[in-house]
Amino acid sequence: MVAEGWAVAYRQYSMDYVGEEDQAREGGRGIWSGELVRPEDWRRGQRTSQSRAAPHQNSRNMPDRDCSDFSTWQEAQSFYEATGPNDPHRLDGDRDGVACEGLRR
Repeated sequence: MVAEGWAVAYRQYSMDYVGEEDQAREGGRGIWSGELVRPEDWRRGQRTSQSRAAPHQNSRNMPDRDCSDFSTWQEAQSFYEATGPNDPHRLDGDRDGVACEGLRR
């Protein structure tokens, strides 16, 4: 399902399907053919991309953050996802969608 673009890789639980998700997203397959609100964002009450605009602006105006600013990987990943596309704080060095991978160990 992930490879065909009908599911997302849940990175917080496993990295097994990240490659398949990347290929589906790059190919514009399934849910990646349009705008997507990720399931974890939907559960937090975000229903459209419009609701992402304010957090992105606020996080971009704050001081730069790096991985040493976070206590846990979950905290870093949540911040990374909230700051939006293009990784303005450079938390994802290998650009795989996972922030501060060193904190996962």
